[in-house]
Amino acid sequence: MSTVTPINRSKYLPLEVLAFFLAITCIGLLVYRWYLVGFGSWIWTPLACIAGILAADLASGFIHWWMDTWGTPETPFFGEMFIRDFRIHHIDEKEMTRHAFFETNGNNAIASLAVLIPSVIWLKGPSEVFVFIIFWMIGILFTNQIHKWAHQDEPAVIVRRLQSMRIILHPDVHHRHHVYPHMMYYNITTGWLNPLIERVRMYALLERLITGVTGWKARP
Repeated sequence: MSTVTPINRSKYLPLEVLAFFLAITCIGLLVYRWYLVGFGSWIWTPLACIAGILAADLASGFIHWWMDTWGTPETPFFGEMFIRDFRIHHIDEKEMTRHAFFETNGNNAIASLAVLIPSVIWLKGPSEVFVFIIFWMIGILFTNQIHKWAHQDEPAVIVRRLQSMRIILHPDVHHRHHVYPHMMYYNITTGWLNPLIERVRMYALLERLITGVTGWKARP
């Protein structure tokens, strides 16, 4: 990892800005459609909200693990847009705190569109389905921002309060990932699922499975 060097990603900035505003627009449309179908059950709607947040946390960890484990920074497009940032981050934890807003959140916006656009076009169902998708995608969209806050020395007061309440990723929780060899506590939205995932050794088992099926070597 020590050979990974930063690159000028400014060529992707227009794409990142466009993707972010398109993602926000899609979420807004889903919120409006949620309003049209009604709030839903007083029991199932909050549960759908929590399920969406948990799904975002799980997805953040899976993507983080994948980018840390497979491929290289030279992989076309994905290497520059996703893998390189994760690999550099293990060398310089504060590097991401120097990113501007769209540089921080643009790649997650691009990824979120894979779910948001089909949802806007085709999603139908009870209110709780909209709630789940909305909170899942909000979590995905702002995961990198939450991750960035976990590395800032002095985030805003409201951010520190949310961190202390464990509503979003707390720096002490995330620090466990940055202990060499960086192979635990991958989830970076809320971090709620990290202890369970470590207990069942989910990512270690996935690595064995993928290597057994494909022959790929983790962290070449």
